[in-house]
Amino acid sequence: MSPSIVQPWLSDDESKWLLGTAIIDGLGMIHRVRTDVRPKALAKRYPFALSLVWSFNARRTFGIPSKRTEARIDRCQDQCELLLEPSYKAVSVAVHTGHGRVVSLWYTSSPRHAKQAIAGEAGLVPGIAHTIDTWRDDKWLSYKKSLLLVGGA
Repeated sequence: MSPSIVQPWLSDDESKWLLGTAIIDGLGMIHRVRTDVRPKALAKRYPFALSLVWSFNARRTFGIPSKRTEARIDRCQDQCELLLEPSYKAVSVAVHTGHGRVVSLWYTSSPRHAKQAIAGEAGLVPGIAHTIDTWRDDKWLSYKKSLLLVGGA
């Protein structure tokens, strides 16, 4: 299941995110990966990965959320960032969208605290199922795989 098209570019968000698109199994994928984080410097502080996965019906939108669904998920993502990043509880590093899912990847020092905070915000997006998973990833391998998806180093 390798992408047939990959088109990386920098976002307008102060060039902190690298964006890429791909067609996988005939469906569009959008990858957004943060470039201003340094895994070696942050791995000790944030040794745990956390994924927040929203699942939605995307049969009519070729795997991508509708504008309404995307706006609701984006608001939740922004709120989670405001809640966790200034207090150094977690850092958002990637968002992968497609195949009826939005997967938000974070790194945290405390899976329990980050999971509680994110679960509270994600629960405020009614009608969109979500799951939260955490695992030890002190080498930041999930981030590095995400970076490869957008042609990053």
